[in-house]
Amino acid sequence: MIEDYGVTEPASTVERPADTDTLECIGAGPWQHYVQVQCGKHMVPAVRPELRLVSELYRDRPDRYMPLIDHMRVHGSDLQLVQKAMAERGVQPALQARVLDLLRHP
Repeated sequence: MIEDYGVTEPASTVERPADTDTLECIGAGPWQHYVQVQCGKHMVPAVRPELRLVSELYRDRPDRYMPLIDHMRVHGSDLQLVQKAMAERGVQPALQARVLDLLRHP
């Protein structure tokens, strides 16, 4: 956990190499697909929400993936990255279609 100015945020590390760039904490994904987030007076690189979304879909955590979908509907998303990551993680096809529909129609 990182705490700055009274705000606590979870943090994780890249755990091991992989042949794909679509995983949140494994391989090249976090290094290739990231956003800069303001943390106090610092800008911190963080994994793209698209990769986090797919991790939560894979774990079947709607309480976590629905807020991510809501955020991306407002702020935009890389649909190709979401689609590729869902396919590689084996997210159920019906859920893949639902998520892509939600993201395409804000």
